[in-house]
Amino acid sequence: MKGLFIVFEGIEGSGKTTHAKALKKWLEEKRAGYKVEFFKEPTSFPIGSLIKRVLNKEVVVAEEALPLLFAADRADHTIRHITPALEKGSIVICDRYVFSSLAYQGGGMKVKFDIKWLKEINKFIIEPDIVFFLDVPPEEGLKRISRVNDDRYFYDLEVQKRIRETYYNVLNLNWPISDSYLIKRYSMPRKLVSKVRVSLLNNTWVVKIDSTLPHKENQKIIKDFVNWLIKSKNIGVKEEKKEKYKKLSQILNSLKDKK
Repeated sequence: MKGLFIVFEGIEGSGKTTHAKALKKWLEEKRAGYKVEFFKEPTSFPIGSLIKRVLNKEVVVAEEALPLLFAADRADHTIRHITPALEKGSIVICDRYVFSSLAYQGGGMKVKFDIKWLKEINKFIIEPDIVFFLDVPPEEGLKRISRVNDDRYFYDLEVQKRIRETYYNVLNLNWPISDSYLIKRYSMPRKLVSKVRVSLLNNTWVVKIDSTLPHKENQKIIKDFVNWLIKSKNIGVKEEKKEKYKKLSQILNSLKDKK
């Protein structure tokens, strides 16, 4: 597809939403000519709204039904919103995607669902270009959101530990690629890989970022990776040239008017 698909993942309190929104703002301000779309799962569409009510314990459904609801919400979200945006050449940023289902439903629920089955019911997803996994110790993550004693879905220390462990497995983070190989094989700048762990999941880059580091430091890491991807995929080149040409034309016209 023409665009760039960026996903942010992490356990509760990891900072993924904060970083996702900060990246959107930076792209809109600094990268002239780029169209940026921001999405979040579960969505605010009809199925996603029902999921939120279930997670807030306003509606009760069997645990066996929850993965199917998430898959249905994601299929609708992908087909009607994400794919069209990417086909138009937009940069799409998504706060959670299929990896959340694999980690949370494959490791965090009372009923442990088979990863293969979860992948099968999510067969309508598309592969992101990159996943930023904001990694934080579960104790710290729950402290940030001040919900340690909350009895809603997933807000429990042991549950968060299982979810984090499952994330490591589904994102191949237990088998990172060596820095030297990334530099030689993929021409990644050394500074890009020095403070992160990088793995490859099919055609998706996975970057594990230490969420306990200062916000500005992690924002720089994210921006550097996105810049590298934009250059490697030539995203928005035509749009940038159009924008520069438009500004140049305005300057020339203003000079003509002065004469």
